[in-house]
Amino acid sequence: LVVAAAAPPAVSAIRPFLAPSLSREEEERAMGLHAMGEGQLSRGNVYAARKFFERAAEAGLPKSALALADTYDPTELAKLKIVGLQPDHEAARKWYERAQELGVAVATDRLRRLGSR
Repeated sequence: LVVAAAAPPAVSAIRPFLAPSLSREEEERAMGLHAMGEGQLSRGNVYAARKFFERAAEAGLPKSALALADTYDPTELAKLKIVGLQPDHEAARKWYERAQELGVAVATDRLRRLGSR
């Protein structure tokens, strides 16, 4: 009996979650920063989450740029159900553009939606 291994997902399907030009060590550090940001966000600490996401995004981690933009986007911010935090269209646009540069396809749609406000 021969069992064929499942083909790995196409690189283009996972590319938005990978850092395009980081060394393995840099990518692991950025992924750790992103995880800390997610932890802070799950606790409702958006300001701390932004700091972690920003450091990881500046290192070149695409999903961190998207996550950071989401914390400024009025539509995405409303989904977080955080009371008293004002959206910032310009910051959202800046980080969606960075996410787009890093290959995150959904950033284009979110930029378009942000522009229609």
